[in-house]
Amino acid sequence: MRAFEATLSFVEGYTSDIFTKHQVSLNRARNDYRLKVAFLREKAMQLHSLQSNVLCLEINATSATKSTLLDEI
Repeated sequence: MRAFEATLSFVEGYTSDIFTKHQVSLNRARNDYRLKVAFLREKAMQLHSLQSNVLCLEINATSATKSTLLDEI
């Protein structure tokens, strides 16, 4: 009976260690994922801002071109 209890105790300790290691790995992966998502969100916001700036520049350039053409006429 003691051998069985010792084996059971060993198996419980071993599986607990494995679970803990996997839990640590999972938590690390979650943190990495969150950091990558935050980074990509920031880059998406920067890209949106740049697109807005380009659109404003295109509108201003079109407006300036129209004004120049009207001045020449």
